[in-house]
Amino acid sequence: MGYPVTRRKAFHSVLGAASIVALTRGATFAADFDWKQKAGTKITIGFAAHSMSEALIAMLPEFKELTGITVKYEVAPENDFRVRLNAQLAAGDGSIDIFMTGPATNREYSAGKWIENLQPYIDNPAKTDAKWDFADFFQSAVNVNRWTGEPFGGLGSGPL
Repeated sequence: MGYPVTRRKAFHSVLGAASIVALTRGATFAADFDWKQKAGTKITIGFAAHSMSEALIAMLPEFKELTGITVKYEVAPENDFRVRLNAQLAAGDGSIDIFMTGPATNREYSAGKWIENLQPYIDNPAKTDAKWDFADFFQSAVNVNRWTGEPFGGLGSGPL
């Protein structure tokens, strides 16, 4: 969406994309891709209590084995999670590196410059294994996280 990107934001967005990639079960990964390029890194993920969160948390040991990245996570009921996350983001405290979001909150997070387009990371072969197939995701699930930035419109197209 053209926002200035800090080094920290870019790094954590790459990790967010890598998390999505690494947590995709059943994929065959290229032997020449360096999954350990961020080994030793520690990140914190913020989750709203949700069945999707439970599924991802169950795969964190597999993610650590694949990448060498240690993940700490926080889970809270949806309303509590959003209130706490919004306060942390507004304060710029940096305690959450990656967080759960969706179309209902993307507009607010975009306006606050707390999210950025992940497509450039997905398209970069140094950041995403070439054998990873973005088409494996349900297109509708991807599209609800695309937004042009247009007020009251543009959902389903534009940056991811």
